[in-house]
Amino acid sequence: MAAKKRPPKRGGRKPRTPGPSLLGRLTDPTVVAFLIAIAAALAVYLSFRGLPAERASSGKLARSATTPRPSRPTPAEPRATTAAPTNLHPTPARPTPSPLPGRPQPSPALPAPTPIRTANAPRVAIIIDDLGNDIDTVRRATDLRQRLTFAVIPHLRYSKEAAELLHARGFEIMLHLPMEPEDPHNDPGEGAVLERMEGAEIHAVVERDLAAVPWIRGVNNHMGSRLTADPRRMRFVLEALRGTPYYFVDSRTSAESVAFAVARELSVPTAQRAVFLDNVEEESAVRKQLEVLVARARADGVAVGIGHIKPLTVRVLAAWLPEAERRGVRFVYASEVVS
Repeated sequence: MAAKKRPPKRGGRKPRTPGPSLLGRLTDPTVVAFLIAIAAALAVYLSFRGLPAERASSGKLARSATTPRPSRPTPAEPRATTAAPTNLHPTPARPTPSPLPGRPQPSPALPAPTPIRTANAPRVAIIIDDLGNDIDTVRRATDLRQRLTFAVIPHLRYSKEAAELLHARGFEIMLHLPMEPEDPHNDPGEGAVLERMEGAEIHAVVERDLAAVPWIRGVNNHMGSRLTADPRRMRFVLEALRGTPYYFVDSRTSAESVAFAVARELSVPTAQRAVFLDNVEEESAVRKQLEVLVARARADGVAVGIGHIKPLTVRVLAAWLPEAERRGVRFVYASEVVS
């Protein structure tokens, strides 16, 4: 007879039912959802830590010692592809200032001085008078290209234009100051110093004439045979130049002139004319006077000749100047012979 099975005891352990494997647990929907939530939270946290301080979502300044703030590169300037536009409103050119007593005027590049060929080379200063009425002869005179001095009468139609043109070519400019002549029928023109004038009026006239011609370096007299013989009036004239950069050349239109002596007395740098070049308007006569001028310069070391802005004089000088230079004559400006 078969033995009977014993019934299980109450309160005893139930037999173990095998649970799901590890793979099964990981694929459980609840676990998967939990892991995804953790991964998402971790990703958000890490991305939050990596943002620059000024972009933190909390709005607070975050400070990170490990992540330096990147420097922002300076943008390169765009390269110009077209030429720069011109100034649509250019500043107008400043007019040439009129010279005033006591104020030296600038000079352009001057022609090179004539080389000294011998130790006792004669120095010749040639002054061309009476500029202001004609401009065509002045233009022709610019081709002379020698150290010449031109004297401009003030207040004439071409006074300023002639001075500007010659100054730009490197010549020296003088004021050809009108003064009263002996012959009352000879009109010295506007701005003349007259014998009836006294000191204050003469000073005013001279200063007005000085301001009328640009770039002047000195003064000589236009006409003036009566006035230059008057010591009192010449003192007034030269007092207007005393203490300024201007010199005075006595044209000696009269043998009775005291202008040179009064200038010396007042310590105004001065010289006086030795030869008139073209009182006779013939080529041979002008050439003869030029040779007389050179002879005076050889005898005295220096001589001043005065001609006039005439076509004949300019034409003779154009041919004669190179010849005289080859013979050793040294041409200088009037400012180089005054003392």
